[in-house]
Amino acid sequence: MSLENTNKFVQVNIEPFNVTEPTQQFLLSRHHKIHQPKNFFTEVRAILDIKKYISNASIIINEESTSLDKIINNLVSEIIFKNNLKNLSYVEDIREKIFNHSNYLEVNKYLELLHLKNLITSAEIIGENIFIDQKCLTIYCDIEKVSHHYVGICKLQSPTNFGTFLESLQYVSFILGPSSSKPIKTPFEVGRSVSTILSHESLRLDLEDITTKEDFISKIISYSNEIYMDNKKKESEKSNVNIKNKWEPLLCFINDFKGRWNNYPSDWYDGLSDYRSISKTISTTIYLFFTIILTTIALGMLNENNTKSKITVSNQILSQIIGGIFFSLVGGQPFLVILSTAPITICISIIYQISLNYNFDFYHLYTWTGIYTSLYLIIFSLLQLSIIMRYAKKSLEELFGLFISMALIIKTTQAMHYAISRYDKNCSNPLDILSCDRSSGLLFIIMVFGTLFISLWLFSFRLTPYLKKYHRDLIGDYSLPLAILIMTIFGETIFKNIPKETFTFNDDEPLLNLNQFWNLSYEGHLLALQLSIPISILFFMDQLIVTRTIDNENTKLKKSSTLNWDLFVVGILNIILSIIGLPWMHGALPQSFLHLRAQADVEEKIVDGLSIEVVVKNRETRLPIFLTHVLMIPLFFFYLSYLQSIPTAVYHGLFLNMALTSMIGNKFIDRIFLIFTQQRSYPPTSWIRKVPQKQIHLFTIIEVIQLLLLVCVGFSGKPFVELSFPLITFLYIPLRLWILPFFFTKTSYLEILDGKHQLSR
Repeated sequence: MSLENTNKFVQVNIEPFNVTEPTQQFLLSRHHKIHQPKNFFTEVRAILDIKKYISNASIIINEESTSLDKIINNLVSEIIFKNNLKNLSYVEDIREKIFNHSNYLEVNKYLELLHLKNLITSAEIIGENIFIDQKCLTIYCDIEKVSHHYVGICKLQSPTNFGTFLESLQYVSFILGPSSSKPIKTPFEVGRSVSTILSHESLRLDLEDITTKEDFISKIISYSNEIYMDNKKKESEKSNVNIKNKWEPLLCFINDFKGRWNNYPSDWYDGLSDYRSISKTISTTIYLFFTIILTTIALGMLNENNTKSKITVSNQILSQIIGGIFFSLVGGQPFLVILSTAPITICISIIYQISLNYNFDFYHLYTWTGIYTSLYLIIFSLLQLSIIMRYAKKSLEELFGLFISMALIIKTTQAMHYAISRYDKNCSNPLDILSCDRSSGLLFIIMVFGTLFISLWLFSFRLTPYLKKYHRDLIGDYSLPLAILIMTIFGETIFKNIPKETFTFNDDEPLLNLNQFWNLSYEGHLLALQLSIPISILFFMDQLIVTRTIDNENTKLKKSSTLNWDLFVVGILNIILSIIGLPWMHGALPQSFLHLRAQADVEEKIVDGLSIEVVVKNRETRLPIFLTHVLMIPLFFFYLSYLQSIPTAVYHGLFLNMALTSMIGNKFIDRIFLIFTQQRSYPPTSWIRKVPQKQIHLFTIIEVIQLLLLVCVGFSGKPFVELSFPLITFLYIPLRLWILPFFFTKTSYLEILDGKHQLSR
């Protein structure tokens, strides 16, 4: 929405003021009117205004002045010079039209109060927050001396503070028009068109790197066509809103495929559309490469230990390569990172224990459990059971995301405890050099936290004032690879003589675990069918929760959602992986969310006095995830031994990094900290103002109990108990819908706390 700001002074006589007084008091009145932004699809004048007036606009790039009066003066001078308006003067004809009557204040002869008459700024509602656009300002006026409209746009060299709601102003546009204009062609209407297009952060982000006036104008005009298509799509979605909410088995699956197929070519070239996109594609590829390969090796080590080498690190990496390339080519959502996760390793461990307890061949039972699980997923996708997730609230995503983080933290904590406790002062097993050296356990902990702290410090470097923005972003984008490199060098130089644990692999071991799975007995099939029910629910919940986390109104995705198609593809993929005896995969947190953040351009906005990070633009491209897995092929076959120089402790530092960075933006974490925060120090966010303190803490305590239940069940150590945690997660949906409202004095409080996606600090 646009805010038209009509500012007028209250009549104040300055002459009688006593000059000896240290202060003078006066009143200002401000009147705001809300107008809808121009719709470039339904309003013909919108795109006509841009093409007609912007093509001949006067442009100033990298204006150094910090005075609004001087900036507008320069814009008017540029308009006068470009259009040969010799009879026009800024001081005599325009200044009094732009500013209300102003005088030099008696206390300070050099202090002048300038108050704009006619200006337009934009505002946006995101979640529960209202953002006033602080970067863009449109000023308009009409005079009798001109017969045509003239537009001037000034881009300041850097964001400048011009007062309330204009704390970081960088774009000033000025519209000058004749006094006698048709209602649809007034300077205000032209100003609405210009303000609408300049209110798009993604356009302003592109304009930041432009240095020529011609390219500046060309970019705005071309972007108007993008807005036209976007508005057209939104109008189409409005007419189809009832159709989208219908349960349409099979048809939903076909619609998902058609919607994604239309965007398939752009899924590839969007990552190469401009220099910034190419830079992001490269940095994201490197970031994902290290994140995925190290996570894969770490999970492979867990599976190798849990299954007594039935599934090895090599199997895990090969599975990742096959699954990653397969999904990057035929999957729907390009931000989804398909990975074998901590819950999957728990499931594999349970199947191995059950196969031992009931004397079944592990590979036979594993293959059929995977096939039945995948068939369930395919049925779920064809029947559009994803519609169930429409009843899942934000709290379920918060709980599940935090459970994954807790799983990573628990695994790392167990590894650190084992590294310390394995020390044997008598060195009863000389072959185990790690148990004979006390310092190896201490070094393990140092390297875990060293990797964590260095990666987090480099990740947050983009928020510091040091170096240029490009270099800060570059360091932030490569924070994880740099931390791994630094700690590996640290371990190989300073602590070279201290033994360190690394992963092992055997070049002679089979890459595929092909087996005669058809020989499984009738009882084995019944057991596999039973095991596949909770595992399929886990896959179903995991896949859809991950998709909802990255595909919502806050992430600024423009391409169609493909919940059912992605679930179908995951089902097909895991049938293949089950038959060849490789670990299963599905969409993973926090890797998918971190992938999205790595590809996004973010901007800090101020709301309620707090700085909030908002996604401005996203690049929905398959290139990074595809290139990541292609790069793994030569690594797997020729250079895997080099990764053995990376100590196991660094992998666990990576786990902690993913656990903590994925907590960014989790409102559950914010509410937990709120319990221990002094009340007068509460942030002035909208939900804190609207919901009583006791109700907020009650909801937080309920979520904590739910999380503890998941953790206790998921890490109970009893196979069948651990396998029930997907069912418990699923039961949280009806619990939230039908039971939790009884605990609150008003159901509206619960909706405010757990309704739409909200932004977080």
